[in-house]
Amino acid sequence: MKKLTLSIFALAAALAWAGCSKIDDYKEFTTGKIRKYAGKVDSLKLFPGKDRLVLSWLLIADPNVNKVIVKWGDADSVTVPVARTNKPDSIAHEFSPLPEGPYNFTVITTNSFGERSVPVYISGKTYGQNYTNTLLNRPLDDAYLAESGHANLKWGAPEETCIGVNITWTKNDGSKGNRYVKGATADVVLEDYKPGSAFTYQTLFKPEPLAIDTFYAASVTTVLKREWVTSKYLKNYRLPFAIGTWDGSRWGIPAHWNVSASAKTRGGGFGGFDNLNGAATFGFEKWEGETAIKNGKAWQTVTLPAGTYELALHLGNGEWWLGTRGNEPRYLAAATGNALPDYNAMNTALAYKSFVDQTRASIRFTSDGINPVSLGFVMNWEVWDAQFFRAQEIILYKIPQ
Repeated sequence: MKKLTLSIFALAAALAWAGCSKIDDYKEFTTGKIRKYAGKVDSLKLFPGKDRLVLSWLLIADPNVNKVIVKWGDADSVTVPVARTNKPDSIAHEFSPLPEGPYNFTVITTNSFGERSVPVYISGKTYGQNYTNTLLNRPLDDAYLAESGHANLKWGAPEETCIGVNITWTKNDGSKGNRYVKGATADVVLEDYKPGSAFTYQTLFKPEPLAIDTFYAASVTTVLKREWVTSKYLKNYRLPFAIGTWDGSRWGIPAHWNVSASAKTRGGGFGGFDNLNGAATFGFEKWEGETAIKNGKAWQTVTLPAGTYELALHLGNGEWWLGTRGNEPRYLAAATGNALPDYNAMNTALAYKSFVDQTRASIRFTSDGINPVSLGFVMNWEVWDAQFFRAQEIILYKIPQ
């Protein structure tokens, strides 16, 4: 028992000697003093900009901090004086001008005792002309003047850093309209748009969420893709279509439309107006075994100012009483003069397009501004099979140049 007690005391003495030896060694290395540090910056953030940036930080821990030293590059530095308060201090410093490129910063504090903090590091970049040169405007998928007199713009998907688009246009009284469109907004209306005028748009970007500056793509000035002029030149062009003459029940001839004799095969000499389901549609039909419509035509003749136009046909959105059926010839057409060409001479038209199996069709043509132009439909249905089409609307656009 005595031996065991002595051994324990011996072990304790050896450990004490070793511990004292290490402490003494440390004191010798540090001249016997414990090293103290100034309180370091907290919540260090970097805000990039155009040929500049801002660093911000909080001072919380050490009330004696009196300077903040920021270093970057090989030899660049700045010292920011500090006047502490009795609460956490928020400090920001702008670095400008700072050429476009990446930067690594080291931030150290000092206090009134001459002590320095451990360093805090942060990296970031500035943006400039090189970045600006890469910016592309948000894609514009469509731009047209609607029946309302307002311009409708439809935008494609924005790039991730796009924050909006500035738009300027001319109103009917000559004054300017201005609109800022945020982020991912897809549909925009420009009120009271002056026909034939141009509009300008420019896309805005922020390269990073914390960016302090906005960057701009080159502005674009352009015209609308088409302008609604239907009511200026056409009559009776949409549901419900007006009746010229009819059988008092279903079949008739639509008001203001010329219909060839060969297309008047319904109800004892009618064609072009079909009141199926009470819908008052524009259209023609021939069922199995019924009288053929040979070289049938329906059209309006108008005088248009010189320019390019688009004639569009809309056959509904799947309603059972609208649409088209059958594979026999049917054309949307425009031709110079007071009538449309025969179905087997469509190459003499200004423009034409088959709308077999289509719910929408359009053609573009040019008017010389002198000769009348006929707009409408040509069909030739002679086979046994059922054929029909019933329209929702016929629209005329002018194409700005």
